[in-house]
Amino acid sequence: MRYSLRLLRAMVYLENDTINKDLCENGAIQQLIGIFKNTISKYNDKEEAILLEIQSDILLILSGLCEYHIPGKEIFGTEGVDIILHVMKTDPKKLQSGLGYNVLLYSTLDSIWCCILGCYPSEDYFLEKEGIFLLLDLLALNQKKFCNLILGIMVEFCDNPKTAAHVNAWRGKKDQTAASLLIKLWRKEEKELGVKRDKYGKIVDTKKPLFTSFQEEQKIIPLPANCPTIAVMDVAENIRAKIYAVLGKLDFENLPGLSAEDFVTLCIIHRYLDFKIGEIWNEIYEEIKLEKLRPVTTDKKILESITAASENIGKMVVSLQSEMIESQARQDVQNEQKVYTKIQATHKQRELANKSWENFLARTSNAKTLKYGNFIDNLRLFTKGGSGGMGYPRLGGEGGKGGDVWVVAHNRMTLKQLKDKYPQKRFVAGEGANSRVSALKGSKGKDCEIPVPVGVSVTDENGKIIGELNKEKDRLLVAEGGLGGKLLTNFLPLKGQKRVIHLDLKLIADIGLVGFPNAGKSSLLSKISHAKPAIADYAFTTIKPELGKIMYSDFKQISVADLPGLIEGAHMNKGMGHKFLKHIERTKQLLFVVDISGFQLSSQTHYRTAFETIILLSKELELYKEELHTKPALLAVNKMDLPDAQGKFHVLMNQLQNPKEFFHLFEKNMIPERTVEFQHIIPISAITGEGIDELKNCIRKSLDEHTNQENDAYHKKQLLNLHISNTVSYSEPPSKTAVSSPRMDIT
Repeated sequence: MRYSLRLLRAMVYLENDTINKDLCENGAIQQLIGIFKNTISKYNDKEEAILLEIQSDILLILSGLCEYHIPGKEIFGTEGVDIILHVMKTDPKKLQSGLGYNVLLYSTLDSIWCCILGCYPSEDYFLEKEGIFLLLDLLALNQKKFCNLILGIMVEFCDNPKTAAHVNAWRGKKDQTAASLLIKLWRKEEKELGVKRDKYGKIVDTKKPLFTSFQEEQKIIPLPANCPTIAVMDVAENIRAKIYAVLGKLDFENLPGLSAEDFVTLCIIHRYLDFKIGEIWNEIYEEIKLEKLRPVTTDKKILESITAASENIGKMVVSLQSEMIESQARQDVQNEQKVYTKIQATHKQRELANKSWENFLARTSNAKTLKYGNFIDNLRLFTKGGSGGMGYPRLGGEGGKGGDVWVVAHNRMTLKQLKDKYPQKRFVAGEGANSRVSALKGSKGKDCEIPVPVGVSVTDENGKIIGELNKEKDRLLVAEGGLGGKLLTNFLPLKGQKRVIHLDLKLIADIGLVGFPNAGKSSLLSKISHAKPAIADYAFTTIKPELGKIMYSDFKQISVADLPGLIEGAHMNKGMGHKFLKHIERTKQLLFVVDISGFQLSSQTHYRTAFETIILLSKELELYKEELHTKPALLAVNKMDLPDAQGKFHVLMNQLQNPKEFFHLFEKNMIPERTVEFQHIIPISAITGEGIDELKNCIRKSLDEHTNQENDAYHKKQLLNLHISNTVSYSEPPSKTAVSSPRMDIT
């Protein structure tokens, strides 16, 4: 079939009207569409290249049969449009994957041009099936080799009055509109062609507003009348003329989704034709001068007036652009003032609330406790084991042992709940029962259980660690009950152990978020999990640790701890640094979150870039506890939706590849002994959701690798222990008969 189709394609492209007409009348178009549908149903990965070639040949043959032949286009009809739409719906990654798909896409676009355009029923059906949306999706892929052809098709489609509504309704990534996409392509084309614009996109040279670097280099020479000028060739070769035509057919008005920069560029596009006419007349005038012809006075005046008019249009556009830029600057200032007013009002409200709270605390007897009542991660308790029961000397009876005091871990418990439930913070176990005639062995006193949250570390009054409770139902003995009266104690009971203990909560999580205030940690936590932390556009929104869980499709859950932002000097307990840094100790991995635009706590502190932020965070962790540097770490570079974020990200990546080359920029006390090596660096935007899925996958991958390493280490240890137990020889102890006792000589 491949060779038959190739032969048929060669015949069709001979452009013999008789042959093509006979093929149409004998049902060639319907047969080709049927074969195409058959290849779709019999798609096979192994024969992919052959099927792509067959499909491309069929579309090219259909293009040859239908071009300049209205009856052929009518036969092509809705069935033909359906197969074109099927190809256009192919995954964009596939369309960019190789030569076969490139040829197929080219053949498809050629078929739209030859088989659909000019046949109104087919055009209407194509629009009804959202074909324009698919064309704009392809245009948004920004494949330069297809942009010209797609825009040419768009220009022709815009002759259909129904097209404008479809074009305006299209939305791309980040809610981009068609007008915004076209203007973006215009700017990219001008940048590649070397057109001079200032930093705001304004015209630099009003005499040559559209001149490319190629046009600047070319010298004007007299040409034959049938040769196109440089200005005319420029129209044919780049996409600006087609963008102008599409936007022109949309009337340049009521274009949705345009930014201030887009409107500045739109001023130039709107006058594209005027500028090009001026260029052509200017070339004609220059050629006349080179040929040393003297035009009549009237013609000369007309040429000069045309040149002057073109320059005046350029000045008018520049003036309009300046007004737009100034208007936008004023609008930006107003918006900033509104945001500042909102922040100021929020801060004022918070200050009033804090003041009101402090006034209330001052009127209460337990003010100090209430002040820190919102979140508690440290609690001091008094514990006492129960006293033993009395013995029964006459009958040798033993008193019961006093009850013990245990600390027991519960998932849904908090230290605040414990404190509220037991405000006295005293825990005493029950006394052992006395021995009596009916029960010589006294029963043990009732144990006292203290419910605490998982992740608590228990220490005594001297700071010595008694133990840790890391799992649900973990138990730890903190005060032992006294022995009951027995013969050894002269049948007198012993008192239970008294102990003052400290409960220190360190959140247990798989991932700990580390960063300076306002880096976007809370926003990130709300994006990747179901947690709902407080979020606002000022520093120190998070004032207590928050826990969230990432849910995966295979029901895997990963816990994430969002800690309040650290500040410089956190290791010295500045900004309650110790209170928050301790929670990092129990996490398996660290996720650094930095703002790509840097950080400044206040006007009295230094501004820090994203790279400086990372170095300072590393130093704070190192000074607090060196072991934290051994934890696996990831880096999320947040707020990539801000202007110029990509440029700053490239600079940051360069700095992170060779950090020591930039240490000379820091003071000595700011440089860590060793820098944190990140397993993954992911650019994200917690606002738009960019990079969030990639970050979740990296977190999962990193934790899985860490778990596998731990399992391997455990298995190796078990195998080593087994090997040692098998290799150590066992010798039986000597028998008692074999041991000779020393003789004593008795005289």
